Amino acid sequence: MLHTKLRAVSDGQARLESLRRMLTLGGPSENDYQRVTRLAQHLFDAPITFVSVLDGQNQYMMSPLGMAPMAIPYHDTLCQHVVETKTRIECQDATLDERFRLAYPVVHAPHIRFYVGQPVRNAEGHVIGALCIADTVARNPLSPEQIGLLEDLAYLLEATIALRYLSFSHERALIFASSMVREGMRDALTEVFNRRGIIDMANHAYARCLHEHRSFALALVDLDHFKTINDQFGHLVGDVALKEAARRIQRGLRGGDIVGRWGGEEFLVVLPGSNPSVLQDVGNKLVQCIQGPFNEQGCEFELSASIGLVGMATPREVFNEMSWLEAADQALYIAKERGRSQAVVYACEPG
Repeated sequence: MLHTKLRAVSDGQARLESLRRMLTLGGPSENDYQRVTRLAQHLFDAPITFVSVLDGQNQYMMSPLGMAPMAIPYHDTLCQHVVETKTRIECQDATLDERFRLAYPVVHAPHIRFYVGQPVRNAEGHVIGALCIADTVARNPLSPEQIGLLEDLAYLLEATIALRYLSFSHERALIFASSMVREGMRDALTEVFNRRGIIDMANHAYARCLHEHRSFALALVDLDHFKTINDQFGHLVGDVALKEAARRIQRGLRGGDIVGRWGGEEFLVVLPGSNPSVLQDVGNKLVQCIQGPFNEQGCEFELSASIGLVGMATPREVFNEMSWLEAADQALYIAKERGRSQAVVYACEPG
């Protein structure tokens, strides 16, 4: 059994969490969408163009041209199939296609017949919707040249989405986390990110490293014998020790590193730009920073931690939270088996 309790996340859940981060930390403006839909309308001589964004319940149309903006239930949309298959879908006549003939915009105004949806991905690599061209009459398939143009337009939109999202810097993240409006991202006791907050920041940092071709790493920190500390000295002293551990971890990090409380006596540290070749040194430094005497109201003991680290020289595709955390947890388990108060680096890449 893994030391850390992990929550299985489906592809659909991961996509929705990624969409939430994008909209929270920095999504495109209406003008960004409109530039693309205008170009699409001109290039394809299409009376209807729009960008769809789908959450778990609805499809939202961004800057639609040729039809009124509307929210359509997810299962009544054309674009659900693009999101689920993660591929471009083209339909010459929606009334003759079993997938689309009962869709809301086919049965109701504007009574779409011709439809093409090109997947649009966010900076984390998840398909959040589609760039769509449509007509109220059946049309011939797009030519290879037209398909290339549609892919280019989607790429430009994706680049804009990535730019908006990745411009959300670590410094802004700290301000964001401390804001009363975002209290749900901060751990009240230690004043670092909480579990949800640190996972959001890990995904954001991974996306930055992916686009900047930089290495990426995680460290899972577990305070040694913490149950004994709570049992012997009480939870109030334990709480103060947790706050002190968070401060010591922060003192051992670089400016771009991020720490959050993972749960109980565990902390998760995000290490963007840390190459696997230096992770043992990084882990050893953190162990040294945490280790030392602690005294609170006459209760004196040694504070120490075991650390599991995992890294990747060149991130690829989307951040698989489960694989990374399982790898860090396995390294942490080895550190504890070897006697605690040490760092162990996972031998392979996660996944």
